[in-house]
Amino acid sequence: MAAGPVQQLQAPQPANAHKIKISDVLDPMDESSIDPLTPGELNQFYANYRDLKHGDPQEEVEPTLEQVSAFSARVVTLQLAPYGDFSILTPFGRRMSKVLKHRAWMPNRDGTYRTMEVPGPDSYDVWYSCWRVYAVCCLMLRWPQAVAGSTVVITPAALEYYQETFRQLAFEYNECWFLCCKAEDTCRAEHMTRTRRRMMVANGGAPVSWSDVFTTVADDAKFWDREVRRPAMLYLARGKR
Repeated sequence: MAAGPVQQLQAPQPANAHKIKISDVLDPMDESSIDPLTPGELNQFYANYRDLKHGDPQEEVEPTLEQVSAFSARVVTLQLAPYGDFSILTPFGRRMSKVLKHRAWMPNRDGTYRTMEVPGPDSYDVWYSCWRVYAVCCLMLRWPQAVAGSTVVITPAALEYYQETFRQLAFEYNECWFLCCKAEDTCRAEHMTRTRRRMMVANGGAPVSWSDVFTTVADDAKFWDREVRRPAMLYLARGKR
């Protein structure tokens, strides 16, 4: 009997072979990988933004596909805090991320300070350029179902209030930018999660919007005193030795 044609077995190809590493575009501490948004999904995110701002984001603040995909996965899918590290969440994606470092002064036991290089924007102006990309990402997001009466994850008013409050603090302590930058990053990375949890407990377990969290932490004098004002006064009083 003649042998039939030999059938070659091919390994099945994944539906989407391209993966995005969160540590490359959003949070260096997160080693997980996600699928990128499809073109149709990305178009919907831009439509969400236009609904609020009545136009597309400017080119210098337009987030990349990877940034939007990672941010959506973190906030909407996993329901984590809307955090992005401004050493890598930058305008024009990875073209800027590797240069965002600045000096910080760390206290020694004898009252002097040592300098070290840390990741992050080196001034408020650079921070603000990263913030604008971050804000666009926030305004693109929507909840599948309304949370606290709205599907908008964070309102423009809440973002503007937080940004303006931090701007005043950074200008007040402009000689201590390294403290301001570290405190603001800590606020979005850790303090907002704690604050939202406490607000939900006080609210009987009912959902709390991230918009309310942003305004609450902006007014949290205890946090900013501990992280910026008292260390700054001590640093300046010691003559920045």
